[in-house]
Amino acid sequence: MHVSSEELRCAMEVRAARRHATQTEKPAPQSSSNGRAGSLLKAINASTAKMWGSNEEREGFKRKVDAMTFMHGEPSVFYTLTPYSEGSIAVAFWSGYDLPNGRPQNLVSCTTFNMPGSAQMKKFTMRNTVLQALYYRISRKILIDGLFGWDSTANKPKAEPGIFGFVEALFYALEQQGRLRVHIHGVLWVAGLPKSKSDWEELLSDDGMRARFEEYCASISVAELPVFSSVEVIQCPAEDCTGYLQPIPINVKYNIG
Repeated sequence: MHVSSEELRCAMEVRAARRHATQTEKPAPQSSSNGRAGSLLKAINASTAKMWGSNEEREGFKRKVDAMTFMHGEPSVFYTLTPYSEGSIAVAFWSGYDLPNGRPQNLVSCTTFNMPGSAQMKKFTMRNTVLQALYYRISRKILIDGLFGWDSTANKPKAEPGIFGFVEALFYALEQQGRLRVHIHGVLWVAGLPKSKSDWEELLSDDGMRARFEEYCASISVAELPVFSSVEVIQCPAEDCTGYLQPIPINVKYNIG
């Protein structure tokens, strides 16, 4: 099958116009090509869809999220996880290299006195990308299984709620930044929370509820997790964590029906 450069250019322009029409909810333009260029582009898409970080992979993620939104409503929470392996004492200990002030017998005994400098940590992580991947996997499990209360192995909510309540559904996409640092963006649907803009507007029309919700948002809009002394706080469910979070001011419950 021979495809000229002109046919390929026209097919790519039609594709871009159709994508723009879909985003702006306008009628899609009709293609005037003979279909050979379109078939070639489909073959390219089929192969690049499996390529990490490609536009085709992102489009596939978008379709999955759109389908889940039609099924569950608007997501309740958007989150980003970027494990900072270069600043982790656990990564420094697992690297196997000598540490400042001697090497402790176990990770629990490690303190900031054993933490190498930033330049040395960069060398540790660049030399061992598998260690970075291990740290990412552990961090992801703590976030999703520990904090969110989602069983990532069985792909269902756990018997006990997470920090937001029971999670109906969860989705995330994996990508890598510069410096080979892996991170994820994701959304989750919390049972009992509003699933549309009109539902949120109705809920927040009550002045008392709006005040409580604004107070809740202010409590999490910080760089570090806050620690409270109030009796109305929830202890972080992660093992060995002494942090506390304010509960979400909406009575969430696991009730899909």
